[in-house]
Amino acid sequence: MRRTANDFIREDVGASTVVFSLGIAGILLSAGVAIDYGRWQMDQTQLQAVADAASLAAAHRLKSADWSNASIGELVAKYVTPNGVGLENIQVDSVAVDDGVK
Repeated sequence: MRRTANDFIREDVGASTVVFSLGIAGILLSAGVAIDYGRWQMDQTQLQAVADAASLAAAHRLKSADWSNASIGELVAKYVTPNGVGLENIQVDSVAVDDGVK
């Protein structure tokens, strides 16, 4: 039984399996990218909320007369640490306040 090139080209058994396999791979890849991007956005939003809360607390403390760099650092740590963000690499060197009053 000798098959010609035309017979081989006309044979379409299994062609849908190849198309289905490639399609599923693309769909799974897209789903993985979407999940990773969603997690990244969620983490980014949570970190921004923590930073906002800590900075508002520090700004409120700066309005009082009894603040120091250490007390501001401790206050920020109280807001940031429970939310899973470490302060090991963050150091407050100085705080400058400008109330805009001339």
